[in-house]
Amino acid sequence: MATDIFISYSRKDSIFARKLVDALTAQGRNSWVDWEGIPYSADWWREICTGIDAADTFVFIISPNSLASMICNRELAYARSNYKRILPVMHQTIDEKQIAGEWFEQEWEANARENWAELKKQNWLFFRDSDDFDKAVASLLTTAEQDPDHIRHHTRLLVRAREWDTNGRKVAYALRGEDLREAEIWQAASTDKQPALNDLHIAYIYASQQVHKDEQNRNRALTQARFGIVLAIALLALLGFVFVNLRSSEQTSANATLASQATAVANQAQIAQNNLSTADARATEADTNLQQARSLAQAANAEQVYAEGDPFTGYALALAANSYANPPALAQQALINVAYPPGLRRRFNGHDPDVFVLSVSFSPDGNRIVSSGSYGELILWMLVVQKKSTVFTGVVWRC
Repeated sequence: MATDIFISYSRKDSIFARKLVDALTAQGRNSWVDWEGIPYSADWWREICTGIDAADTFVFIISPNSLASMICNRELAYARSNYKRILPVMHQTIDEKQIAGEWFEQEWEANARENWAELKKQNWLFFRDSDDFDKAVASLLTTAEQDPDHIRHHTRLLVRAREWDTNGRKVAYALRGEDLREAEIWQAASTDKQPALNDLHIAYIYASQQVHKDEQNRNRALTQARFGIVLAIALLALLGFVFVNLRSSEQTSANATLASQATAVANQAQIAQNNLSTADARATEADTNLQQARSLAQAANAEQVYAEGDPFTGYALALAANSYANPPALAQQALINVAYPPGLRRRFNGHDPDVFVLSVSFSPDGNRIVSSGSYGELILWMLVVQKKSTVFTGVVWRC
């Protein structure tokens, strides 16, 4: 079920976040907010993404704490990627140099910088201690209520498109009938509106249109086949009646003509049945081609996002590109490139330079390694924590 507002905040700003949620609830607004603060996991992140998809408005509480939070930045990046309406709420003044220092050399630094650049382009709602809280809440609600029909269509269609995408883009999840017509009208009317449609919106509507055309073709072919079969049965019955009641040679000649016509009609019925099978095959082929195209697009995005310094999203896109039946070879290669990029992982210096390492064995927990050299030496490598890094140290035995 769609909610009005998703609240993204740092756990260190929980007191203000609760005050804001209480004020919105008092105004009849339904807010999605994660109070648990549980550790990161795939299931938890999937629930967060579902909450963002289902919310009409994404509120980001700006503070030094939220801007320095990896999770807050991931939530904001996900909302931006899905073209959600984002309302920045300024809670505490920001020192840009200090924040840039928090981002420095973090894996998500590039993502955080892009988020901050986009936030600065938008109109902020000020909720600082020196601001009138009630007036700020009223301004937030006024902004959130702008163009409600467009926003609700945006949210509702995104939720359905996400369900379609998550379930392998199966035909059963496509839009049909009145739902498809409403989506087409909304798409045509949303050309210059914000937030804009995202790629998933567009792909979902297009795929639904293709499913509609394929089903129309199948129904037309089925109707033709049924009509041909009924006509053939009627003519065969008439032929049987003629054979029973006509005796003369002239009548026999007429019967032969009728038999020829009945055979031709039966052939037409078979052709119509074959057309129906062809329509089914083309519909299956179209669905397969659509899945292949989507897989390749996700694979290309995975490698691009990974190259831009966002491995989490890169892994997710690469896995999604390989979630279809028989993914293309390029999509499989993209997953390999993202999961196992080239380059030296770790070097172990312990064997003599002229020694060939013959074998290496790892313990199940990955904390111990045994390597054997060509001169009969064994080295046991133990994982040791040194300050903020981990290294392997070796103990040598000679046989």
